[in-house]
Amino acid sequence: MGAAVAAARAALVVALLSMGAIAGFFYAYEVSVTRGLAGVGEDTYVLSMQAINATVRNIPFALSFFGAPVFAAVAFAATLAAAGRRSASVWLVAAAFAVYLAGGLGVTLLVNVPLNEDLAAVAATAPDLAAVRARYEPEWNAWNTVRTLASGAAFALLAAAAVLFPRTR
Repeated sequence: MGAAVAAARAALVVALLSMGAIAGFFYAYEVSVTRGLAGVGEDTYVLSMQAINATVRNIPFALSFFGAPVFAAVAFAATLAAAGRRSASVWLVAAAFAVYLAGGLGVTLLVNVPLNEDLAAVAATAPDLAAVRARYEPEWNAWNTVRTLASGAAFALLAAAAVLFPRTR
């Protein structure tokens, strides 16, 4: 196996792992965190989301959240160099990058983070916590579903690229 093919395979594996990590993170929110918090009172909900949001910005999260598009871009370049532009793998990786960039990273930075920042400014003892939650929770959860589906789709696209590489041309 040539060096370019070996490099592309390695890049695909790293991209797949980082995308899988972030897809799993969003999925875990979707199937457990948001559902668990749906059954608690307003003060517990607000305090819990504030605590989660304050601690989520950490190195392991950053490696998958920001690493996924970086590693997908590297995988694209490596796959393109190894297999050429006619390779289905190249276009699957490009699609994975675009889907995650728009639906995962973009949604998070443009919607979920601003919602989180608004919630961080709310005192857990505020008299209108029910109204705060009613504005925050449905929108945050809906966009979390979007980023869960997008990152899952990006993961599937990378998996397909890895399975097909380098047999497609």
